[in-house]
Amino acid sequence: MAFVLLFISGQFNYLNFHIFFGHIIGAFVLTRLLLGFVSNNTSLKWSRYLYHPKELLKHLKKILVEKDSDLEIHNPAGSYLVLLMLFFLVVTVFTGTLLESLFEFSGVMLFLNDLINTELAYLILNLHQYSSNAMVFLVITHIFGVLYSSYLSRKNFLLTMITGKL
Repeated sequence: MAFVLLFISGQFNYLNFHIFFGHIIGAFVLTRLLLGFVSNNTSLKWSRYLYHPKELLKHLKKILVEKDSDLEIHNPAGSYLVLLMLFFLVVTVFTGTLLESLFEFSGVMLFLNDLINTELAYLILNLHQYSSNAMVFLVITHIFGVLYSSYLSRKNFLLTMITGKL
């Protein structure tokens, strides 16, 4: 929900809300990154998300061609998608934090203002916009993947994502 509000506030130039929700997302991302290293919960460990590309191709064939209904909530396709989303979230949060300093003259990266010229600032702005649009695409892809997997397996993976219980 925070990402939806962040995206909408950015699209309509509600900068105060956009920065506020950006900070919330930034805290979520930082927390998730750290939990991947220090958590005792195996579902949160980064090692749980590492699959060989051959496993991804095998999984995609299993669900798209063979329409196999024996699916797990954690699978290679979902793992690659989660890692991609996290990557683009990190890029979006980092560039957003830089932009807050460059254009709003506030924030934790204010000390970098003298090092970044106008041309680079607009390049950072474009990267921020591209990465946020990539996030929208990835989130939609993730939701469709969860719905498709739920349909194939007859398990409610969407509810599992929300509650954490299968």
